[in-house]
Amino acid sequence: MNKRVLYIIALFITLNLSVKADENFFFSHLGVEDGLSQISVLKIFQDSDGYLWFGTRSGLNRYDGYEFKIFRNEANNTNTLSDRYIYDINEDKEKNIWVATPNGLNCIAYQTGKISYFYPKEIDSLSTTNSSDYLLHHTDGNIYMLQSSKVFLCNSDKTVCFHKRLSPTFRTCSAVAQDAISGNIYIGTRSRELLVYSEKWELKNIISLKNNKLPDSYITSILPDKEVIWLGTEDKGICSLDKNTGNIKSYNTNNSALGNNTIRSLIFLNNDSLLIGTFGGLNILNKRNNQITPLSVNLEAQGNLSHYSVHSMLLDKDKTLWIGTYSAGINYHSPYYKQITYITPKMYTGIMGKGVQDKNGNLWFATEGRGLFYFNPRTNEQKVYPLTPLHHSNYERNIIKNLLMPEGSDEILCTTHFGSVYSFSITKKEFRLLYDYKENDIYSLYIDSHKRLWIPLMTSPGLLVEENGKLKNIFSINGQNRAFNQITVIEEIRDNQFLMGGLEISKFVDPVN
Repeated sequence: MNKRVLYIIALFITLNLSVKADENFFFSHLGVEDGLSQISVLKIFQDSDGYLWFGTRSGLNRYDGYEFKIFRNEANNTNTLSDRYIYDINEDKEKNIWVATPNGLNCIAYQTGKISYFYPKEIDSLSTTNSSDYLLHHTDGNIYMLQSSKVFLCNSDKTVCFHKRLSPTFRTCSAVAQDAISGNIYIGTRSRELLVYSEKWELKNIISLKNNKLPDSYITSILPDKEVIWLGTEDKGICSLDKNTGNIKSYNTNNSALGNNTIRSLIFLNNDSLLIGTFGGLNILNKRNNQITPLSVNLEAQGNLSHYSVHSMLLDKDKTLWIGTYSAGINYHSPYYKQITYITPKMYTGIMGKGVQDKNGNLWFATEGRGLFYFNPRTNEQKVYPLTPLHHSNYERNIIKNLLMPEGSDEILCTTHFGSVYSFSITKKEFRLLYDYKENDIYSLYIDSHKRLWIPLMTSPGLLVEENGKLKNIFSINGQNRAFNQITVIEEIRDNQFLMGGLEISKFVDPVN
């Protein structure tokens, strides 16, 4: 962990400040442009060293306050995760990080960083899938993995063993949590039941959501409190289950100010408040009077959420609130930092890709279906420049894959979904076709120290380099002529020596003659 980050955490713990329920949240944003592997942040976890871990649909991200380290599944590499889609994240008493995925359970060793993975079907002969659904940090200090009604023990020596088959048998777990006071373990199922187990995994109670004791919807999140268990549901709002009496109180858009009935995440904001993350934004529940206040959702306003669909939340050790969205990365709010802003397009732009800054300080971004997106940070002026007129039939023709601005140039080089390379004049606001390689995604461009333009194509004729006005795709490498296909990234590491990455090779370093 970076020493600067550790110092800040220690300072904030000493201050012992807390976030107020009426806090005017101002969110900053982290996305793929900052190094995040993918825009859907489904799980957030903080380890004992202070690192933040973000689980997405395409990779696990470790964040140190400055940059991301990404863990993914890589073919033919045994020291990578077993799957890219991250279900859950937790840490054992030896500081090893456990990662649940649809295809196996992973352990990242604290001391070495080595990754081990385990497949439930190889551990338990009755398991019919390798999916690892949820990780529970038990009050006994162990990490347990749930796969339907089966429980596996994640040992701190980086091994996994089958622990217990729960009764009754259920097919799919939808949420799990343990009450630190009673030790009871609560499991929500897709069959619309709440199962209550003792700390030794012995069945104590079955509460059916089909008999009107609870809203008729499966449970998406469980948050044990001192006297009640808070339950978020898929489409019927939030409810509280009294531990002693079993009484149920339900809060939804019909009987409260709750902004949306689809609950994705629940956390304690402080001793008196509950933060509710929904498909339609954030809500605060005041536990003293059970009043719910929805927070405004204005995606165009500075300091607001970057997307309305909240999937994960965490209040970390220094009281910074982290929000994971389904389609726009991470939002964070801290009362201790000077807040920064993010750019919110005023028009639909699709997915935003790579950006460049021109000599006047203006920003230009590739978009998925809208051409070039322009932003002036001084005036907040925004505009799109499509390759072809904006119309649903031209959507694919306006997909720009990558941007490159040659040094000192007034033009932006743009690559497209259909294998074209265009030059966009910033002064004339016009596109000019340079090359056209029909139906051929071009994911990147590169200009080397000799001012040669490299164009990596996915199919024939493969990697091209422009030199003295001519293009070539055959290279003399160690006395042999070679062509290269499916190159995605290029970097010159020494004069006439390049590091290349692609879909067929992991790296290649050789002189180019």
